[in-house]
Amino acid sequence: MSKASEDELGAMHGAIARGLTEIITDGAVIGKDEDTGKVIRITPPASYFAAAIAFAKNNNITADPTTNTELVGLTEALARRTAAKQKLNRTAFDEAAEQLDRDLGGMMQ
Repeated sequence: MSKASEDELGAMHGAIARGLTEIITDGAVIGKDEDTGKVIRITPPASYFAAAIAFAKNNNITADPTTNTELVGLTEALARRTAAKQKLNRTAFDEAAEQLDRDLGGMMQ
């Protein structure tokens, strides 16, 4: 049996990358509607995401969170959520301290 050429391996690599990207982006094809002929897609199973992650990792594909617009947005959303949670925690703490002070008749001051 002969080995695959570099061109053949490159073509397969590209096909895998395009196929995984399409499935994750557009959904997995499960068939066609017999009446309309429209392709029926579903959210892909987790195994497709795992395969894409492994594919990226095995090919040393990374993303820079400072230049990738989607990661920048995700980072900003996480920062807003963290700040809101910290504010909520601080507000709850302040309210609990005030209630405790009222319950103790001002003894905490």
